[in-house]
Amino acid sequence: MKTMSYAPHIRRIAAAMIDGAIVSLIGIGISYSLGTNPFADPNTNSMTTIDKILTIVMSAFYLIGFWVAQNGQTPGKRMMNLRIVREDGKPIDVFTGIIRYFGSWVSVAVLDLGYVWILFDGRHQGWHDKLARTVVVESDEKNPHGCAVAMGCLLPIILFGIVGALGSVTTNKERIINLIGNRTKSQSFTNAIKSMKPEAKAHYDVSTDLVKQIGQTKDNQSKIIELNNKNITELRQAIEIEPTNAVLWGALASAYTWSTTNGTIQDGIDAANKALEFDPDNTNTYTKLGNLLNRLQRYDEAVLALQKAIRIDDKNSMAHLWLARSYADLSVYETAKTEYKKAIDLLTEANTSGENDQLILMLQKESAALPK
Repeated sequence: MKTMSYAPHIRRIAAAMIDGAIVSLIGIGISYSLGTNPFADPNTNSMTTIDKILTIVMSAFYLIGFWVAQNGQTPGKRMMNLRIVREDGKPIDVFTGIIRYFGSWVSVAVLDLGYVWILFDGRHQGWHDKLARTVVVESDEKNPHGCAVAMGCLLPIILFGIVGALGSVTTNKERIINLIGNRTKSQSFTNAIKSMKPEAKAHYDVSTDLVKQIGQTKDNQSKIIELNNKNITELRQAIEIEPTNAVLWGALASAYTWSTTNGTIQDGIDAANKALEFDPDNTNTYTKLGNLLNRLQRYDEAVLALQKAIRIDDKNSMAHLWLARSYADLSVYETAKTEYKKAIDLLTEANTSGENDQLILMLQKESAALPK
């Protein structure tokens, strides 16, 4: 049998990084297609569970499929002129691929020691290789230039830096919209605050301060989650004291429009419906409900909620904004453009100190990007 040349460590790392980047980008695509934001939506619900399952299945099909169908070469390994074969030099089969794939979970499970093992093993085998009885070897093709190897290592890092920055921008956009949308205070809101029991009011005041801190926090998603988790806890405690207070339920619905691990978007929808039970003509609560429904891709329901908000108050710029987004997601582009224009006009009219400049520009770009 021909002597096998085991894969050099640096090229194997480069290949793994390239494949990891491809799998991750496909996973991000799955998240967005399901309406679960991979950057700003860590909530656990049915959609995120489906997202995780589909991502695992997709990665298994990607890796095992290439191993078997392309003679042990994934795109990353092909770029680095490497391939996976069985220890006897024969091509990898489906059964071996399955063992190797799930064996990689074992390699990761113990502080990645299964992969660290590659550095010290005589045949450069990780634990998953030993379980599947496979080795990674150099292909018969010419070895890649050193620059190609370096780019193979660097490109995924650069790519994820760009994607991460875009995710941060998206998160900040949502926070801007939500904070601006929560500024309108009705008379019923004022009365509910004044009549609130002191014990509940104490929790509500802490919540109000936390919301201000969230608004001042930039590009620090973990801090926003930490603050909002506390915010939700305070609101829940206030609701235990005053379970029929529409303002508290509405504030809880607002909290779920931001990132949190203390509940799900469906919890926010339930809170908004509860607020409407005690204050059925609150345009802002209908707007929050439409926002939350939109995030779960329940666009038809979102349109109905937002239309109710506008019937109560046609000057509600946030209702027009979210209605525009709902229609855009439904591919009803002309109506979406009309609603964008209404939202922009209302925000411009109220923009006496320039506080809406960033939001107006954002909406102008969204409207211009819609298909003709």
